[in-house]
Amino acid sequence: MPYMARVEKVENNPEKRSKKIHSLTYLYGKTLYFLKKLHYQLLYINITLISMFAFIFQSIPILNNHFYY
Repeated sequence: MPYMARVEKVENNPEKRSKKIHSLTYLYGKTLYFLKKLHYQLLYINITLISMFAFIFQSIPILNNHFYY
């Protein structure tokens, strides 16, 4: 296969290999950053949803009866 031969040639050349590794690490870092950002956004959404539900349940006295023990 010509594609495999090309990949082998790139890996044998140290300059191109380091460039390839650098681009791979760059992509990995970018995806990690994006996932972290997404995770924090989801965390904030979860916190707002939980606080909203807590506010709603606070106004219902039957669900809030564990304060009256």
